[in-house]
Amino acid sequence: GSGLAGRHVGQVLTAPALANVERLSLADCRLGLSGYEGLVRAELPRLYDLDLTGTAPGPEGTRLLSTSRTLARLRRLRFGSNHLNRVLIAELATCPEAENLRVLDLGSNWVGNDGAAALARSPHLAGLLALGMGYAQVGDEGVGALLDSPLAEGLVLLDLRGSPASDEAKELLRARMGDRVRL
Repeated sequence: GSGLAGRHVGQVLTAPALANVERLSLADCRLGLSGYEGLVRAELPRLYDLDLTGTAPGPEGTRLLSTSRTLARLRRLRFGSNHLNRVLIAELATCPEAENLRVLDLGSNWVGNDGAAALARSPHLAGLLALGMGYAQVGDEGVGALLDSPLAEGLVLLDLRGSPASDEAKELLRARMGDRVRL
């Protein structure tokens, strides 16, 4: 929330003082495409935790990040409240660059059932320990896809707060995942 404009991100992130940064939050900075271009051009070899909540990447910025070396280095990505839809979520799920992620927060995006199913099927996200999809419109079909995937076994935390799933689907989740799921 620093108010850092997208066009200045590249300049700031190439500063020698940031060469060893491991955790970076750009949350609520409206980066847009130019900010995402600066982010993926920056050499931040130690970066493992990135908060891009509410940064307005648009489809082009999302696609740029999803195929970048930046994403390949990350263990934790918070990417909520970015107006992502199920198509962009599905594209992210197919990116081999995402295979090192252990925590992925997509809350308050339009993940929906199709997006949840794409995430559940992704071989690149098999190492996830925490998946946040709170207030992301994941209903019964999405819950079913998650329950039928190996992902459900490996997750330490699944956040589906605000899900429109039926009580029956939520009970199945609770029975399978116990206190590892938040509804």
